[in-house]
Amino acid sequence: MKCIKKAISFVILTIFLFSTVSCGLVYIPNDEEKAFESILPKLFEALDRGDNVAIYELFSPAVREQSDNLQEQIAALISVYSGPTDKFDLEDVPMHGSEHIGNPGNWASADATIPVRSNNNYYFFIIDLMFEHYDEKQVGITQLEFYTADEMCAFRESDNQWIKRKGLYLHTEKKLGCEIRTIDSYPNRYTPTNHTINIEEVKEFLKTSSSFSEFVDRFGKANAKSSVVDYYYYELPAKNGEPQYLKVSEYNDVIHSITIVDDFKFIEMVWDKE
Repeated sequence: MKCIKKAISFVILTIFLFSTVSCGLVYIPNDEEKAFESILPKLFEALDRGDNVAIYELFSPAVREQSDNLQEQIAALISVYSGPTDKFDLEDVPMHGSEHIGNPGNWASADATIPVRSNNNYYFFIIDLMFEHYDEKQVGITQLEFYTADEMCAFRESDNQWIKRKGLYLHTEKKLGCEIRTIDSYPNRYTPTNHTINIEEVKEFLKTSSSFSEFVDRFGKANAKSSVVDYYYYELPAKNGEPQYLKVSEYNDVIHSITIVDDFKFIEMVWDKE
């Protein structure tokens, strides 16, 4: 009987907590970048704690009311993403904003794809965030799409387009059967080699040629290629235990630029044709 009472009490407490936050408003600065800077630490700290309620509270009250399975999806997200969140990048990712000025009132939102590293795993959070609205119930996360590295790589290789919708959605099923590395904030199919490229030799080569085919003849095929644009990646020696890559931008067999990047961001310009 005591066990039954405890179970009933737990259920009532859980319902009470969710009903309490369902009416609450999370503070979000009225600025695109500051809004993300404010909400992302809250999201990843809550994920690392396994705090369903705190994650639920980050969604807009309107989405909480309209989504039939938001709580179940949050529980599923926590079971897949157990943390810890070792690193995430906002500074180097593009944001896409939308806004309306006029009747019945002003509103503004933005979306961004946030790469995250947890141990040796990489994940991607596409977040659509309403940070200004004449109706406060609309403010908060309106859409969160969670991708494993394999799923995001497959998505980028496909013709599918991201669509706006309300709620939380998980993409965790696909396994591509090859090594996937996150380079410059995006996952890529990766072919490992038993050597790294020498940056000084690359600089010497560029003094006499900007031909990409000659570059390949000299340094071999790239370890990875972007599935979206003509970027080729060559592995460099790790620095302070962190991976680094040479990013070669090519078009019509002409090298346009070469930079150094790590898993998330630009590090250094090596050469620019301009």
